[in-house]
Amino acid sequence: MRNSVLWPLLASTAVPLLPALAETSDEPLPAAVQERLDTLERKVRLLERRLEVNQETKLADKAKQTATVSAGADGFALKSNNGVFQLKLRGLLQADGRFFFDGENTPVAIPNNGNDDTFPLRRVRRIVGANSFADPTTAAEEAAAWAVGLNWYLNNNVKFVLDYEQTDFEGGGGGTTASPLDRDDEKVLLSRIQLYF
Repeated sequence: MRNSVLWPLLASTAVPLLPALAETSDEPLPAAVQERLDTLERKVRLLERRLEVNQETKLADKAKQTATVSAGADGFALKSNNGVFQLKLRGLLQADGRFFFDGENTPVAIPNNGNDDTFPLRRVRRIVGANSFADPTTAAEEAAAWAVGLNWYLNNNVKFVLDYEQTDFEGGGGGTTASPLDRDDEKVLLSRIQLYF
């Protein structure tokens, strides 16, 4: 009941003031008011900038804590946020297909050979590398390897294998942290005789 009487009373008092509130004055504000307004605007700009810096810092911290995953010609890699630890996954698959045809391009069986057409896997290798690059003077930063293999089949039961592999390293050979030296290359010659009976 009080509200129903109070609202019309307030409305009748405020209506004559509306035109005065709507009018704008070209007169400058008093110096004390203008100074207070300028101070408040500076504080608002300062607080807005602090908020931006906080958001940028949070994004940078999140980027520092996030590990990276990559895939490319070197395989798959998982790397820590600071680059100190790294896990690489690669593979090598080598196959050899032997298919024999007669003059009319139709497959034929080879007499005295138990395997007519073959598609054997010659090399299947998974390469997993986990590295810690905390000190580039003692730990290699990267290693690249290549290999050449020779297989000779004397008959169906005897196989001779000769492989040469070389690995080139970056880092890990001493020096200083600012300019580490490369470790010496590793060179390996492997041979094997395989008997099947």
